[in-house]
Amino acid sequence: FLASALDIDERARIEKDDNATLIITRMPIYDEANKSLMYATMAVGIILVNGVIITVSPRRNLVLEEFIEGEVRHFSTIDREQFIMQILLRATLLFLLYLKQMNNIAMVIQKHILEASQNRQLSKMLSLEKSLVYFVTSLKSNEFMMTRLKRMGLIREDDLMDDLWEDLEIEHKQAVEMAQIYSHVISNMMGAFGSIISNNLNLVMRILTSFTIVLTIPVIFASFYGMNVPNFLEDNRFAFGGIFVLSLAVSGIVIYFFRKRHWL
Repeated sequence: FLASALDIDERARIEKDDNATLIITRMPIYDEANKSLMYATMAVGIILVNGVIITVSPRRNLVLEEFIEGEVRHFSTIDREQFIMQILLRATLLFLLYLKQMNNIAMVIQKHILEASQNRQLSKMLSLEKSLVYFVTSLKSNEFMMTRLKRMGLIREDDLMDDLWEDLEIEHKQAVEMAQIYSHVISNMMGAFGSIISNNLNLVMRILTSFTIVLTIPVIFASFYGMNVPNFLEDNRFAFGGIFVLSLAVSGIVIYFFRKRHWL
């Protein structure tokens, strides 16, 4: 049971062996140092044996720290069923908190991408999309574990447990729906951003091509009349000015045509 609980990728489940019961639930984690995946999930074990409850976490756990630091009201390890329900409820609330944070981050990234497309912003969005996949998978795994927890009769039936179970079901359902919605939204945003970036690139290329064509016109005039061949302008002292004005006029006509066609 300890080995299973210390596996960070263990799926949520319930297992019984003689007089011991193992409950594994998935909990969210936040790692600011991991830029590629700041939000993820891990397995946390709850072992029930001989009237004792043991919690096992492979790394720092904010949910269990809240109990250790006394931030959870009406908390007592004597009532094991209540303690289990409180752990599951606090884990679900942490899921909701992190989901709201990811949504806020996505909105900020969206604004930056619309202003200036950068690979760094797209990388952050891809990281959020990956995190949401982990969240959705973990929440669904927890849902199956909770159903089995109720079916096996590990949670007694009284007013207090019924209230806690109802709160847990409501919060968990909200977390699942939020994770699925945010995952779908970010997936669509990634597709939209790809189209926006492609459109911006086409716009830049179109503008640069138009400028190239416009700037080529004076070069053509200068090259033609700059050749060392006889023409009727050799002795005309207004030749340079005339050629210059003519090239500008033709360039102006081309610019007007491009603007009319919305090419520039």
